[in-house]
Amino acid sequence: MLEVITAAGGNLGSVFRFLKRMDIRYVSPRSPEELSGADPILVPGVGSFGSVMENLIAPGYMEALKHHAKAGVPILGICSGMQVLFDSSEESPGTAGLGLISGTAERFKTGKIPHIGWSRLERENKYVYFVNSFHCCPINQHSRTDTACHSGKPFAAIVKQGNITGFQFHPEKSHIAGEEIVRRWINAL
Repeated sequence: MLEVITAAGGNLGSVFRFLKRMDIRYVSPRSPEELSGADPILVPGVGSFGSVMENLIAPGYMEALKHHAKAGVPILGICSGMQVLFDSSEESPGTAGLGLISGTAERFKTGKIPHIGWSRLERENKYVYFVNSFHCCPINQHSRTDTACHSGKPFAAIVKQGNITGFQFHPEKSHIAGEEIVRRWINAL
């Protein structure tokens, strides 16, 4: 069972259809208290870093996610949901992230912004779909497990640190490649 945090906003209809298509059972806890602590957690997010964090803080999900992360519960963040796993973002100065991975989200400095469309994951050698103006910069470079390129410069497309994983791309819009990557994440739990 996968617990999907809907408070973070995001492409929820697409995410739910994606999970159903993959035959992955999921629930959407209505409050932080309903998180089981036994099932992996998915944090999808679309929008600004600040608005996603505001949606997590107000109902109490921020502290609950930190608690479950510390307890070893696997957590996967997608798009802005990945960015809020970090300490902060240039997009929302003064707004703290979850701090589950040390580092920041920084604005792309070159090329067309936002970065929208298909880009190749370097290690996976698969094309996945991105919509992002910011990219994550983990302090520990070993947390960066796969990269994609924007304007010829590599950026972190997948990060993993212990039980915390982030996908900058949208697996739910990445067809078979997205399904394979999510299936691998689930099978590794």
